[in-house]
Amino acid sequence: MAETVVTLENVAQILENDTKVKVAGIDVDGQLRGKLMSKKKFLGVAKEGFGFCSVVFGWDMHDKTYFKELKISNKENGYHDVIAIPDLTTFRRIPWEDDVPFFLVSFYDPDTMKPLSACPRGILNLQLQKLEDEGIGAMAGAEYEFYQFRAPQTGNAPISERNSSSTATFLQNNPVDSLPSLTEGMFGYSLTRPLHNKDYYYGIFDACEKFNTHIEGWHTESGPGVFEAALAFGDIKGMADRAGLFKYVVKSIATTYGITPCFMAKPRQGLPGNSGHMHLSLVSSSGTNLFARESTDPNPPYPDVANLSDMGRHFLAGILDGLPDIMPILAPTVNSYKRLVENFWAPVTVSWGLEHRAASIRLIAPPTAKASATRFEIRVPGADANPHYVLAACLALGWRGVKQKLELTVPPLGKGEDVGGDSDAGQRLARNLREATERFIAKDSLAREVFGDEFVEHFGGTREHEVRLYDEAVTDWVGPRIEKADALIGPGGVTAFQNVRDVGLEGLQGGGMLRQSPSDGINQSRIHVALSKAGLMEAMEVMGTDMLVNRGGSMSSGSVDPSPFLILQLAAAPDFFHCGADFIHVLVASSVASSSHSSGD
Repeated sequence: MAETVVTLENVAQILENDTKVKVAGIDVDGQLRGKLMSKKKFLGVAKEGFGFCSVVFGWDMHDKTYFKELKISNKENGYHDVIAIPDLTTFRRIPWEDDVPFFLVSFYDPDTMKPLSACPRGILNLQLQKLEDEGIGAMAGAEYEFYQFRAPQTGNAPISERNSSSTATFLQNNPVDSLPSLTEGMFGYSLTRPLHNKDYYYGIFDACEKFNTHIEGWHTESGPGVFEAALAFGDIKGMADRAGLFKYVVKSIATTYGITPCFMAKPRQGLPGNSGHMHLSLVSSSGTNLFARESTDPNPPYPDVANLSDMGRHFLAGILDGLPDIMPILAPTVNSYKRLVENFWAPVTVSWGLEHRAASIRLIAPPTAKASATRFEIRVPGADANPHYVLAACLALGWRGVKQKLELTVPPLGKGEDVGGDSDAGQRLARNLREATERFIAKDSLAREVFGDEFVEHFGGTREHEVRLYDEAVTDWVGPRIEKADALIGPGGVTAFQNVRDVGLEGLQGGGMLRQSPSDGINQSRIHVALSKAGLMEAMEVMGTDMLVNRGGSMSSGSVDPSPFLILQLAAAPDFFHCGADFIHVLVASSVASSSHSSGD
């Protein structure tokens, strides 16, 4: 389907038979935020834009305002409007909504009319402009994996209602594992598995074609109900838009089939995660691939780069140099880091290699690819990442490497039986969102150098918000884990969760779940605590005293006033610090009587 070129001069003619237009912008989480407006209204704002509430940059993916007051949108400025200007080059029609016209918008600061510092499309455009000023362009592609679940049955409700409402309601009280998969088993690249849901499978492909979010490759991936789409390689701005719109297509089509697609990085424990790999190359004004080497280098620094140009080597070195500093962009959620674990086909270190699928950066070049197809595959991002941010970050770091002529200091990742395991000696990437965010917002972070402080402060603040929400949450993992630990106490155990009692020790609260049991007859309440080894060490530090751990016995403190903590009694394996256990159950005896107790121990 040929794309229609829309300009200010012909937009009214193109929309001649329409009565309404849908517009949408992209927020920090990569979600579309938009509205339907009359054609008259749209034509009146097509040139200079319209006011759009800045709160879309002031709240999270669940429309909860951020804990930290961020500059763009906050209580102090009243969550004022920013300016949204339609990008007429993004015109397409929505085939599943009666071909209503659709345009993407970009956001601008109302005072300066410069691109808003956190606008995903604006950030990518600014980074690309640095290259275009020197006659260089960028090309990109994307691969998205995603799980699909069948919506739970709810009586005689229509299929569409089962998907849009019952799934959300169901997941409030049930884990994701309770949802039935679209298909069972692994079966990557299966030709028959899509036939179980043929209309849906072909429906997504056809809808993407009509909506100008073209798919090059479409197949099942390893995992129950997992599909993968390779989006068409093309100019970086257009491809980033298509990547952002792809999820919109999938979710819209899935609704009509009672299916819930899931793009979170790691929906299910023990199964593969959902990646969002990005492919990237640079081209000259004539379209020549600038990463391709004219002839094979007889004396390369590493054999893997024998067919990679000097510019390509500098670009690669630049990405590797800054990779640890941009991790919140590549892995933006708490769940992202459940995917980035050893030996699971996901990269965990600063690493690269020719045709290496365990490395963070996979070089695709001759002899396995044509010279004109030479490119880098950025394998760290998950399907939950914002494609505009990811491509902007990689482009910025790579171009920094080119301008500073950085050399490769990291050798290619080895290949063998332990690939991605202990043999990978590269620098370990962040293990969690807290660690990643702390590095991202550090004063010497390369993210500040390539993006500027305003964006780093804003996006970093949004990630700190996610970390805080996670810190305050009691997860499904904790309950079953502590129920098992309770068995160590002896007959009776603790049979039910009770209200958590604040014992004034953050180390204990942070390390596990607190439970209160009845007084033991000496005017003391007891609190059972499930702690990790790290949590116990933190608790000891917070208490500010040396603790004595007796083998198989108890630990006590004699150097300070024992109130309110008299005894911490071990109820786990002997000598916890020298055994293989990673979990401990302790009993905290408090001299502060509680006003209420549970009905049984």
